[in-house]
Amino acid sequence: MSKQKKSSPAWKRVLKRHWKLFFVVFFLLGGLGNIGNEIAPVILGCVLAVAFLCWWAILLWRKRREEIEAAEKKKRADEERRLRLASIRERTNSSMESSISPSRRSDTEITERSEADASAFSFQIEFDGIKFDDGENTSNHSFKKDVLQKTAINNGKAIAQTTDYVVLDVETTGIDRKNDRMVEIAILEISNGNIVDQYQTLVNPGIPISPGAYQVHGISDADVASAPKAEHIAAEIADRLRGKPVVGHSVTFDLDFVEEAFRDAGITEKLSYIDTLSFSRKLFPTFPKYGLQELLSLLNIEKGEAHRALGDAISTYRLFERCKDEWNRQAAETARLMRIQKEQETLERRTKYANSPLLDCVFVFTGNFSMPRGEIEGTASTVGALVRTAVSGKTDYLVVGDTSDIPDRRKLVKAEEIIKKGGKLQKITEAEYFAMIEKARISCA
Repeated sequence: MSKQKKSSPAWKRVLKRHWKLFFVVFFLLGGLGNIGNEIAPVILGCVLAVAFLCWWAILLWRKRREEIEAAEKKKRADEERRLRLASIRERTNSSMESSISPSRRSDTEITERSEADASAFSFQIEFDGIKFDDGENTSNHSFKKDVLQKTAINNGKAIAQTTDYVVLDVETTGIDRKNDRMVEIAILEISNGNIVDQYQTLVNPGIPISPGAYQVHGISDADVASAPKAEHIAAEIADRLRGKPVVGHSVTFDLDFVEEAFRDAGITEKLSYIDTLSFSRKLFPTFPKYGLQELLSLLNIEKGEAHRALGDAISTYRLFERCKDEWNRQAAETARLMRIQKEQETLERRTKYANSPLLDCVFVFTGNFSMPRGEIEGTASTVGALVRTAVSGKTDYLVVGDTSDIPDRRKLVKAEEIIKKGGKLQKITEAEYFAMIEKARISCA
């Protein structure tokens, strides 16, 4: 049983809350109580009482000002959120009113989810044993919706290395993910970057095709009257999508319609997907539009039959391969610039500390020291030395501090192994380290 906290007496609670007022009254009474005696205690008591009153008033004023600022800040945040929501509704309404592909290929149909996916991509390369990242989140984002669990692949390097995958595209009766149904589906199987198999079929949606959708893809109710229903081909769709990443342009739209077919057929699946819309946004941030057809034109990519499932799937495949090439090009350019920067920094350091006996010497630190770790490591750079986090064959000195409360002794163990094998590594104390640094500074002067 948890112990119940005893409440303090009422007079203590009042005193704790209004102790400033208590001091005001105390000083005021003390001053007034000396009227008729000496004038100094009267003045002192009154001055102290007024001082406490002023201090208390300032505290109350500051607290009130902070409350007002917090309220204004919340009001501004609410207004910004309202404007963002209004902007999203406006884009959505204009998208639905215009003559657009039910497969949402135009720029006006880019969803908020796709924009969020775009921000999750990152460039991550490894150079000279050090990983560089553009600072964005690279972890995969997962979410589950009923019968189809989908995981977005957002790591740029992982995407660029994807050679085996499937491309998915559907055409639909409209753009409502909940109430519309697919009328055509196409799936391409890609192996080692080449198309090895393709699947395409019309689908009977069981509901009329909207006039706007017909104007875009040209599929009529008569065309799909004798076509199989989605639940009848769901098992084959699942077999073709299973085991490989699913690539598509705003692919979550396509997957929502596939999920409806799975739900009707009683199928449960898990898959990962790559959205070329989000990927292209990251790679080509200055492009005016990111619809499939617009990207094909901007990148001079051969187009398939627009707004038909197989044609758009082929176009998406070509776009994806082009995006992978672009990612590799940008990553290589980033690595080249980093290499140049590192070489320039090395040249400047070696020129500046040419007379230092510790130039290019590698130090590793372990244990607790008399000053913060960052400060003691920073002193090495003042004489042209280098600092690393792990002990290796390239380490010249292991600076050992107080290790009495350090449970991880891997650096010490590794250093002993290198020393036993005749390596150049030496273990030194903090005092010996600072003596070496001071000596090197004198040489550089």
